[in-house]
Amino acid sequence: MPSLDKLPTEVVNLICENISSSIQCQLISTCRRLKTQVVPILYRDVTLDVREEDQKSVDSQIACFFRTIRDNLSLALCVRDLSVKGHRPASIEVGYIPIFENDEKDTTDQQTHQPDTRKLVYETCDTNSVIAAMLHKLENLETLHLEYQFWSENGFLPVIYQNCLKKLRKINLGMMFHPYYTGREGELWERMQGSDQMDMSRLRSLMSLPLIESITCVAANDEKDEEIEFASMLPAQNLTYLKLLRSKMTPRGLGKILSATPNLRQLEYEFWIDMKINEDPTVYYDGTVLDNALKPVRNVLERLRLNIRHNGDYKFNGCSWRTEVRGILRSLASFTQLTHLHLPHLLLLGRSIEEANAVKFVNMLPRSLKFLSVFADSLPPLRPFLPVDFTNEKLLDRLYEYHRMES
Repeated sequence: MPSLDKLPTEVVNLICENISSSIQCQLISTCRRLKTQVVPILYRDVTLDVREEDQKSVDSQIACFFRTIRDNLSLALCVRDLSVKGHRPASIEVGYIPIFENDEKDTTDQQTHQPDTRKLVYETCDTNSVIAAMLHKLENLETLHLEYQFWSENGFLPVIYQNCLKKLRKINLGMMFHPYYTGREGELWERMQGSDQMDMSRLRSLMSLPLIESITCVAANDEKDEEIEFASMLPAQNLTYLKLLRSKMTPRGLGKILSATPNLRQLEYEFWIDMKINEDPTVYYDGTVLDNALKPVRNVLERLRLNIRHNGDYKFNGCSWRTEVRGILRSLASFTQLTHLHLPHLLLLGRSIEEANAVKFVNMLPRSLKFLSVFADSLPPLRPFLPVDFTNEKLLDRLYEYHRMES
């Protein structure tokens, strides 16, 4: 039976395209154990599932992959997709360094040449340094997925974005989600907030990559409104997909980012409001500010999803802010290409169903719209107004009339 490296390239490609990433890892591990050549295509799509015990294992997936691309540049250049997930140990025993053994004997009178003796010593490296070193080698990388624990504390990443990943097209800096913020899970979620996000300067460095098409990350403002207004942004001509989850970027910051995305087709944004620091949520519900933020992409955007999530106590300064919500997005009808729309009811219908009659609701929708999802706001004080009553006779009549006109 011929080995993989002896088969025609077309056959090998077909085999590799129809096996799972776990089987690919087993094939690579077997090739190493048998000391046979690894078919380069096996390194095209690499998934590293890091385990807690990898900190002390020199044969773990991440350790073997690190040594492979360090010692074989041709295999490093084969990698197109890289995903790193799982547990993040403080360090990983991944590399080895050759050292010379000390010879304390006096060899001054020795007439014959004695070769230097060397031994290999395994070196334990910080996990952040391992990830950074790997990315430096992957010059042809097109898709990168790092789960939260592998990027949130890694100070090397912004430099790598600008200097190395010139062929990167898609990046997903994953987020850890917790459905219930109580007990230990709630404490863990709170520790994840703050500096462990992509600030505007790092997000700009990502957008400056020449081929970048898709960005998924957590974003935060690090600049004041005045600084945001005058910040320089280079156009990200190829960027068509932007997904910012659980983010602290204000609508003004989002507007600045969108001003540099002339060809954006899909936008998903979740504003994150932290009630525990007395953050005023009304700025996120200001329809006028949001309208201005979305203005740069009105003629190109095809899919829009906005959401607003909250953390902590919903009462602050002893006041109710519900009556201060300044509501509804009024620019939606001017979106010429919009086909899919997902919005919390406050941004589309106002504070109650009575506030937004059927005529106003239908007239606000763009004529290109094919799919509409209006979901309940997650803020408890607003739940008496929910859910939006789509069984309302007048509302349904207007929606049916709208669809009849379009057909």
